Amino acid sequence: VGAARRRAMAPRAIWKGAVGFGMVVIPIRLYPATQSRDISFSMLHSTCHNRIRQKRFCSYHEVAVPQDEIVKGYQFAKDEFVVMEPSDFDDLPVPSKHTIEITRFVDLAAIDPMYFERGYVLEPEPVGQKPFALLRQALIASDRAAIAKVSLRQKEHLTCLRPYGRGIAMSTMFYPDEIRDISDLELPEDDTLVS
Repeated sequence: VGAARRRAMAPRAIWKGAVGFGMVVIPIRLYPATQSRDISFSMLHSTCHNRIRQKRFCSYHEVAVPQDEIVKGYQFAKDEFVVMEPSDFDDLPVPSKHTIEITRFVDLAAIDPMYFERGYVLEPEPVGQKPFALLRQALIASDRAAIAKVSLRQKEHLTCLRPYGRGIAMSTMFYPDEIRDISDLELPEDDTLVS
């Protein structure tokens, strides 16, 4: 009963693909590494306690818009958009679409934690168990992390692969231009700090 219950509660893979570097390809499944325990509240009508529904509203036509009439658009100037179709995203020449493509190996200690965004855990497909274990052991032995790129949710992400327990964790990372500059803040000089 315990094993069956654990399988029933096991997370579902959010992405399937492969880790690739050089001639090596390791088929994997990707799982979220974290889950929020925040308490959330629903908005209710005070008189009947029924849930309030938020509608998507078109300010031009002044009507609620059903989901099947909503498209994505990129704003290139004030109130001017290019409409994007789902096929536009399918045809993007992104090499990391189905592969976590390792580009280099770096010292794990050299990565500032400020760059980490969201955590995931990799699970090898049965055929990839041995190369997965070899990659993990190589990262542990060298105290290094793998820097890679992957496309998730129609966006290419910079990622870091590192050993995690008996597996490998993947963290999406911010690009340097996404980290806010703190030079404008009024911070004390190093020599004014009290020891």
